[in-house]
Amino acid sequence: MNNEITVVLTGFGKFQGVADNPTTHLIAKLEEKYNKFPPTTHKAIFKVFPHVSVKQVTLDLEPIYDSLRRTDARNVVFVHLGVYQSCPFFRLETNAFNDATFRIPDEDDFQPKNQKINENREFNDCIKSTLPLTELCASLKADGFDVQESDDAGRFLCNYTYYKTAKCCDDEERNWRALFVHVPTFENVHEDKQLAFVHKLVIAVVESRSWR
Repeated sequence: MNNEITVVLTGFGKFQGVADNPTTHLIAKLEEKYNKFPPTTHKAIFKVFPHVSVKQVTLDLEPIYDSLRRTDARNVVFVHLGVYQSCPFFRLETNAFNDATFRIPDEDDFQPKNQKINENREFNDCIKSTLPLTELCASLKADGFDVQESDDAGRFLCNYTYYKTAKCCDDEERNWRALFVHVPTFENVHEDKQLAFVHKLVIAVVESRSWR
């Protein structure tokens, strides 16, 4: 069994109202940084979902889950990044809900209302992140970042992705954990500050009591 900690970092491409998603750039820059200076404490996997639709995100997620299962990865944390345009601070999302109710269509023009993400769970079933988010939030605030816990990631692809991954982690007999993080636009928080935030977040997660 592989006991190394694996961090899966993901972002999104454009969608209605967001022509240039900051998470696309964050993932690319973080991958570049990790390639130049590989971490010794964990392994990192990077993925951008360029086509923001239920169908494509599902197709993009499943191979990641399957690959981790094949390598018998024991300790895995998924950190999904999404943009929250009207929010000037970072949000650590505590809850994922089994509810696909999109306020706008996805990039395939699909706009579900009151639909389950997973048919085997109750509608609006809530899965909570098993990471110590209060501790992580306090640590990041101490490092000078404007960050808060949030109990509602919305009901668009952010929540859809979060619930898919949280349910996957819930089903695994391994130490798999999930987190969704909403980041501001680069107009609200500069790209360099956001890169520093995500890097600090990953280190804090890896060093947390989750793996002890």
